[in-house]
Amino acid sequence: MSSSPRLDKNLTVAARNWAASPGVRARVLLAAKAALAAAVAWVIAPYLPGVADAYPWYAPLGALIAMYPTVAGSVRTAVQTLIGLAIGVALGGAVVLFLPPGVGTVALVVGVGVLLSSFRRLGAGQEIIPTAAIIVLIVGGQEADMLSIGYLVQTTAGVTVGLAVNWLILPPLAVQAAVSHLSEFRSLLTRHLRDVGAALREDWPPIHENWAKQSLTFATTLATVRDAVREADDSRKGNPRAKRQSRKAHDDYDDLTALETTTFHVRDMSEVLAGSIWPGKIDLELASDLRAPLATAIDLVADVLDRWEDDDARREALGAAEKHLDGMRSGPTGLHPSATTWISPAAIAVTDLSRMLVVLRGRDDMAATSYGSASGLPHAS
Repeated sequence: MSSSPRLDKNLTVAARNWAASPGVRARVLLAAKAALAAAVAWVIAPYLPGVADAYPWYAPLGALIAMYPTVAGSVRTAVQTLIGLAIGVALGGAVVLFLPPGVGTVALVVGVGVLLSSFRRLGAGQEIIPTAAIIVLIVGGQEADMLSIGYLVQTTAGVTVGLAVNWLILPPLAVQAAVSHLSEFRSLLTRHLRDVGAALREDWPPIHENWAKQSLTFATTLATVRDAVREADDSRKGNPRAKRQSRKAHDDYDDLTALETTTFHVRDMSEVLAGSIWPGKIDLELASDLRAPLATAIDLVADVLDRWEDDDARREALGAAEKHLDGMRSGPTGLHPSATTWISPAAIAVTDLSRMLVVLRGRDDMAATSYGSASGLPHAS
């Protein structure tokens, strides 16, 4: 039974998109470099001096140890693994030296090896300790000393080859991935703010309500962004390609900090406004005449995030948002609690929006002083 042309086309497009994704390209490159490093390590293994040439298969394994997505990560993983390997080899060799191989010695080596591997500071070297010890004990036998030397020398040679390949051939740089994640999260915040603004313009209770349940989405997405920024920072270390990058690690961290703080205020404002729409544990009331201007304020702050990549447009949006919030604070309606409520959700929302602008203005580095002050921001009193 033949597939339809439409299905074939969809599969082709899906395969093309999969192959074109940055993650897949990076993985393919890493696999190709690992294959090359293992092959080179295998070729040079027989030429190593002493007894090491009798154990050439450990060299390709060493090359694999050094294959990590970043240069700094490769060095860190390689050093930690070699330290763990040395400990494991020493443990296995010591047991063979004093005790004959048997059930008891196998149990002893594994038990002590697992105990030693509990030291977290060994990092990637934790897991190899009992493995190396048991290899020396069982495989080495009466020639445990020769195996120990060959194991260490060949693995070290393979690690050296792996590090060289990873550093010389297109060392991975995850800067663009971090920038993309930061941009996507800004877009998520922008969409959320626009949804809140749309809800305030509807007849109450509004039908737009998904925004009131996005706290978990913010938390999980922000964790992904943090990981991307850390990986980008790690990928710059020891990477010769990083010198050609105009964007530095502090730019990523500054953007991340600004987004984290902005997210806190977005969540606070959203929870307060949701409480004024759907009464729950806290009874809040948002005056009907403040909904439209508050919706406009929220949209203007969303504009700042939406235009972040365009310097002139972002600065213009910042100015418009600040001007509108100033007008709300000094307008005739005021933002004080009504006689029937003990707290004003509008005042809290304007405070959160103002603090967002303080953070975004500070990140923009346009002024020496923050927008607004503790006394200038509205208080719910």
